[in-house]
Amino acid sequence: MKRFEVQNQRIAEVVQIDEERSLLHKEMRLNKKSLLAKALIHIKLMMQKNFLIMKKNQKTTLFQLSSPLIVCILLTIWQTLANNLTKITMIENQIETVGSLPKCIQGKGQLEECITIAYGVVGEKEQWIDHTLDYLALQNDLDRKSDIIELNITAPQDFSNFIKAYPNRTQVGIVFCTSNYSITGDLSFPCNKVSDVKGYEYLGQDKRMIFYNIFYNWTLFYRSPYLQGSIGQNTHKDWFLTRLKINLDNGIIDYFSKTPEQQQVKLTKNTLNQRVQIVQQDYPISPSRFTTGYDVVTSNGAFYFFVPIMINFITTINEILREKQKKLRQGITVMGMTNFSYWVSWILTALVVNSSTSFIQIVCGRLFGFDIFVKTPLIVLFSFLVAFGMSVTFIGFLITNICSDTSNGYTFAYGFLLMALVMEFFLTSGFFIYYLHRLDAEFFVAAIKRVFSLYPAFHYSKMYGDIAFKSGKHYSVADSRWIEGVGYKYSDLFEPIKGKFTIPKESFYECPTTFESFIHLNLVSTLYFLLAIYCDIVFPNNRGTQESPLFFLSFEYWYKILGLKQKQEEKRQLRKTSFELRQQQKEYNYSDMNLYNTVSRERSRVQGNDKGGAEVKGMRVIGLGKTFHKYPFGIKSSKDKIALKDVYFEVDGGELIAILGHNGAGKSTMINILTGLLSASTGTANMLGFDINTQMAEIQSIMGVCPQFDILWDELTAEEHLQMYCMLKGIPVGMIPKEINTRLQEVGLFHVKKASVGTYSGGMKRRVSLAISAIGNPKIIFMDEPTTGMDPKTRREIWEMVKNLKRDKAIVLTTHAMEEAEALSDRIIVVAGGQLKCIGTSLYLKNHYSDGYRLSVVTEPQYVDYARIELKKLLPSCKIQDSSGGSIVACVPVLNLNELGNFFKIMESDGNQIEVMDQRSINFKKYVKDWGLSHSTLEEVFLKITKSKSYLV
Repeated sequence: MKRFEVQNQRIAEVVQIDEERSLLHKEMRLNKKSLLAKALIHIKLMMQKNFLIMKKNQKTTLFQLSSPLIVCILLTIWQTLANNLTKITMIENQIETVGSLPKCIQGKGQLEECITIAYGVVGEKEQWIDHTLDYLALQNDLDRKSDIIELNITAPQDFSNFIKAYPNRTQVGIVFCTSNYSITGDLSFPCNKVSDVKGYEYLGQDKRMIFYNIFYNWTLFYRSPYLQGSIGQNTHKDWFLTRLKINLDNGIIDYFSKTPEQQQVKLTKNTLNQRVQIVQQDYPISPSRFTTGYDVVTSNGAFYFFVPIMINFITTINEILREKQKKLRQGITVMGMTNFSYWVSWILTALVVNSSTSFIQIVCGRLFGFDIFVKTPLIVLFSFLVAFGMSVTFIGFLITNICSDTSNGYTFAYGFLLMALVMEFFLTSGFFIYYLHRLDAEFFVAAIKRVFSLYPAFHYSKMYGDIAFKSGKHYSVADSRWIEGVGYKYSDLFEPIKGKFTIPKESFYECPTTFESFIHLNLVSTLYFLLAIYCDIVFPNNRGTQESPLFFLSFEYWYKILGLKQKQEEKRQLRKTSFELRQQQKEYNYSDMNLYNTVSRERSRVQGNDKGGAEVKGMRVIGLGKTFHKYPFGIKSSKDKIALKDVYFEVDGGELIAILGHNGAGKSTMINILTGLLSASTGTANMLGFDINTQMAEIQSIMGVCPQFDILWDELTAEEHLQMYCMLKGIPVGMIPKEINTRLQEVGLFHVKKASVGTYSGGMKRRVSLAISAIGNPKIIFMDEPTTGMDPKTRREIWEMVKNLKRDKAIVLTTHAMEEAEALSDRIIVVAGGQLKCIGTSLYLKNHYSDGYRLSVVTEPQYVDYARIELKKLLPSCKIQDSSGGSIVACVPVLNLNELGNFFKIMESDGNQIEVMDQRSINFKKYVKDWGLSHSTLEEVFLKITKSKSYLV
């Protein structure tokens, strides 16, 4: 009969196993189908959160959306100013008289004295030369000896050599000729009789030609093909040389108009005769063809329309960095948000924002009548503006993932913004971009072009220049004026862009078509997006978990991505419900917790369950370890820090384990690993059949977390937070309001559910985090110091909430409050130095790791010694810890509690029993005025355990 009953029992269990297998297969198929729906819900949820925060930050959002309008207003103002500045009619210059020559000014640091006028004579020096120079000195108040100095030269070339030898010393030079001098090897020029020169007009044998050269510094003249006015005139040539020549000619005429006797008379100011008088007037100033019709939008629009896109960039990156700084992304990740949904939501958010600003930009441009917007198809403008906006956004994603902390991220982001603005000054010029595309470009220029091709703004500026050339006004070099654009057509997207430069040398250029530039821009965007995702996976400061830099070469990674490991996981789940494993599981008696109250026994228990494949009803931690490496990518060094080492323990459903430890003991590291914020260096953990190393997404969907620090958005209300997490947990829409109200009532925040979390106190924020951790009835809850900052009344209420949650859940709680650990926990784990030092119930720890029971006896000071001796006789195993001031404190070991029996009989005896007591006992009781017995506190046990140098295993 017994065999028959056992056989029937086994058959019933096999039938039950088959039913569970069928249900498991069905559940897994449903999970596969619901993955896409779940991802879409998460993406929608995150986008709602992003736009809700934008709605709350009204000033920032308003500035962001109005930036295109502001740009258009600024361009209109600049265009109006440009039109007024270039609206110049024909200007007649004033008639001016010729003044005197100025003296030269000694330059700072110049050792030699400067020379106002230097002169030399080719040939014999004649009297008319001295007369002319005297006339020049008197007419301009110059000193004949110090301001006008003769140089010993025999040809004009000697004067040039002197200037080269002594630059910036001579203001002007004059070379007088009295004989022939050679110009070239076979040509000479005469300075004497006109008859000596063949081909000159006949002036008579008694006539002569006076010849002199003037040397001046022509590089001082301001030369520009575009600008006119006083700044553009050749000022030095116009007034200085004219005055010098008039004075020289007057002196020569004055000499040759006199008789020989008059020529011998020394000149004075009274005898000066000004034979020639002139006035000067510049040519009328006419408008420049380069500035007339100047179009600000065509010339500088690429820079100004660049600004709204960069405002979107800096706004987006600020929000992502803020979420990284406050660990908001990690908070939603441990509650079930996938990395895929997170980044897709930000991509779609950026797409909506960039599309909105681009559309507003186009509408404003058309309203303001800018040709580039009026004469260009809407689709062309919209596509290239949005594409550029997204490319910059992807660079922002890359920056947030590369930087290890937010301060570096902000510095990098604003540095990139400044660099981008400076670079756009150069890229706005189409000449610079076309010059890089020269067919005969040097290697260095070609290398610069390849580097710039990886910069999105390079393609943006090039496309803008292509469109502006066709639709806006542009300067025609052939016509030397600004001409209207014919308009941009769709066919222009594929038109080759070719041309040639005439300066600095003639060369041809050939640029990609506008469509090719658009393709290049999108390829660069894709590259930056892939780099951003790669850095998100590889750098540990983003997801918490970290992959190898060569993770994409791992078959295991692609198996996981493609779902090829799903069948193995299904088999693993099914094996756990097998009949043999259940039989093996029955061998463990979970009611007898004292069997597992040491670290070594807990390790044996966990290893046995794991090897035997026992079902995980809560959480099983197997050899968990974590090492923080000094260098990135897991490079080992002697400076690495071991934060957690070889941790084993198991938590059943309906059980709460409290983890105690000093700061830095490894508690938060353990919680972060178990919740997916950090990757384990060694070991693993299994939660309800899911492995933390391969199935964290599934674990996070059934897990609740109250982190050590509140992970909340200050702009959102408590109700909005809970609504977001309800949707994240997949709670049906109709049940969300009830769930929100229930959780808020449990933590006492129902009356302030509409207030922003930023207005809450620290304790109120902790309560919001607790309410979030209980959303969706999770099977496993982690609470990292949940009651920090709460008042005693609220703390008690939270304790009741935790006790109610514990009924069907596995809860892991870390705390520094011993009272809280005793009140809530079923078992307590003490962690020190990254290792478990003990594990067990509160009473077990007190019994095994404390000094036992504490006995306090109060007597008169003069009887202390007698009472101590008698107490030691009554309790031989006790240890006297203190016996001063009439008080004796002794510890009685737990194993010797039976000794207290005699003590109790003596102290509790009444007058009738005194007769049967010996005199010694009677005297002891008479001397004791008061006494008390207490158990060691958990805090004393904790301090004793953590001070121990050796680990209790």
